[in-house]
Amino acid sequence: MVFSRSRRFRLRLVTRLKTLKLKVLRFGKNMNKTRERRLSRTCRVDDEIDLF
Repeated sequence: MVFSRSRRFRLRLVTRLKTLKLKVLRFGKNMNKTRERRLSRTCRVDDEIDLF
Protein backbone atom coordinates (compact mmCIF):
# COMPACT_ATOMS: atom_id res chain seq x y z
CA MET A 1 0.00 0.00 0.00
CA VAL A 2 2.62 2.53 1.04
CA PHE A 3 4.82 1.72 -1.93
CA SER A 4 1.99 2.12 -4.44
CA ARG A 5 0.93 5.38 -2.79
CA SER A 6 4.43 6.86 -3.00
CA ARG A 7 4.74 5.62 -6.59
CA ARG A 8 1.46 7.29 -7.53
CA PHE A 9 2.63 10.49 -5.85
CA ARG A 10 5.89 10.36 -7.80
CA LEU A 11 3.97 9.91 -11.06
CA ARG A 12 1.81 12.91 -10.22
CA LEU A 13 4.94 14.97 -9.51
CA VAL A 14 6.50 13.94 -12.84
CA THR A 15 3.40 14.88 -14.82
CA ARG A 16 3.25 18.22 -12.96
CA LEU A 17 6.88 18.90 -13.82
CA LYS A 18 6.27 18.02 -17.47
CA THR A 19 3.34 20.42 -17.71
CA LEU A 20 5.44 23.12 -16.04
CA LYS A 21 8.25 22.51 -18.52
CA LEU A 22 5.79 22.82 -21.42
CA LYS A 23 4.48 26.10 -19.97
CA VAL A 24 8.02 27.43 -19.64
CA LEU A 25 8.85 26.46 -23.24
CA ARG A 26 5.67 28.11 -24.52
CA PHE A 27 6.47 31.16 -22.39
CA GLY A 28 9.98 31.32 -23.87
CA LYS A 29 8.55 31.30 -27.38
CA ASN A 30 6.17 34.10 -26.49
CA MET A 31 9.02 36.20 -25.10
CA ASN A 32 9.86 37.13 -28.70
CA LYS A 33 6.56 39.02 -28.99
CA THR A 34 5.67 42.52 -27.80
CA ARG A 35 6.57 43.75 -24.30
CA GLU A 36 2.95 44.44 -23.22
CA ARG A 37 2.00 40.84 -23.95
CA ARG A 38 5.12 39.67 -22.16
CA LEU A 39 4.20 41.56 -18.98
CA SER A 40 0.63 40.22 -18.86
CA ARG A 41 1.90 36.72 -19.62
CA THR A 42 4.49 36.75 -16.81
CA CYS A 43 1.78 37.74 -14.33
CA ARG A 44 -0.44 34.88 -15.51
CA VAL A 45 2.41 32.34 -15.31
CA ASP A 46 3.30 33.50 -11.79
CA ASP A 47 -0.33 33.06 -10.73
CA GLU A 48 -0.36 29.52 -12.15
CA ILE A 49 2.87 28.67 -10.32
CA ASP A 50 1.41 30.04 -7.06
CA LEU A 51 -1.54 27.65 -7.49
CA PHE A 52 0.87 24.70 -7.27
